[in-house]
Amino acid sequence: MAAAKMFDQLARPVSHADDGMQWHGPVTTLAVNGGEFQLYCELPRLDAQLDATPWLVMPDCPGAAPDPGRVAPLRRTDSAWWALDPSGGPVSEWASLQDIDLQRWLDDVCAAADALGLAQFHVLAGGFSGAAALALAAQYPERISSLVIESVFIPLKPVARAYLQALHRQDAARYEAVFRRQFDPHAFAQHFLQMEVRDAAVAAQVWAQLESGLGRSGLLTQEPCVIRARRSLAHFLMHDFFISPQQWTEDIEKIAQSSVPLTIVQGLGDAVCLPSGAHFLADMLPQANLVELPDVGHAAVGSLALSAVAGAIQEHRRPRARLISLAAQRNRSR
Repeated sequence: MAAAKMFDQLARPVSHADDGMQWHGPVTTLAVNGGEFQLYCELPRLDAQLDATPWLVMPDCPGAAPDPGRVAPLRRTDSAWWALDPSGGPVSEWASLQDIDLQRWLDDVCAAADALGLAQFHVLAGGFSGAAALALAAQYPERISSLVIESVFIPLKPVARAYLQALHRQDAARYEAVFRRQFDPHAFAQHFLQMEVRDAAVAAQVWAQLESGLGRSGLLTQEPCVIRARRSLAHFLMHDFFISPQQWTEDIEKIAQSSVPLTIVQGLGDAVCLPSGAHFLADMLPQANLVELPDVGHAAVGSLALSAVAGAIQEHRRPRARLISLAAQRNRSR
């Protein structure tokens, strides 16, 4: 499917590879469902032989800002992409989260796609946003061309508890000084969300630094970004990612029945989103292709991870033209 007209008009044209670590935009402000989003999108010089359907780049957690590093494999493969960021400056980072939940975020994504004229789109997600990507594919299978998920977080309370315990093992004294001895996701998140702004800024940095010890690359250091990302993640932890175990199971069954193409790229050294989660998901989805990367941690920015994700993206860009072999051409000319 060619890029939609509205997307084509708005997207920033690019024609060369980029390091993927900086945004070029935003392109415009998009009003959908009573809210405003900053729209980022790029439209490279597309290969006429390949599927030109744009890719939705999902943030690490719904409500957070998208990670500019995630677009690097899209730029490497000259793939069109778009991303949404809730509008507002640093003041709004401390705004109420009560209107943010998974369903609202999924509805906003589809409303934005409608505004851009995108009947279908691919999805590139990773980490905690993997759960949201799967929910999107379960609810709107007719709109999702394919999924590429870099690491998978299974949104179950025991998995979230294991994640917090892994943070604690990095530096027990530092963890307990900020978060007490909290391993229950609800209690941990509530404690963090009730902090004053100054205390939350310190806690967010500690949280991010402890997570970096689990093998996370590309750690955010700008204070407003750290606070925003951690508040969003805490909000979703406190609400079990707004997905009950029964709903998650039903979503996986719907995806299996829909046969939406899915590739999971999983670092075997990932201690944030454990490899067991990727194996668990791949076992339940017959259409899933699991790519495992030895000694690669979470959200790695190295060449191996970048190449693996770029390769998965390229595999999902199905040829639109019928390819004719050289032998067939020779036979035809006789």
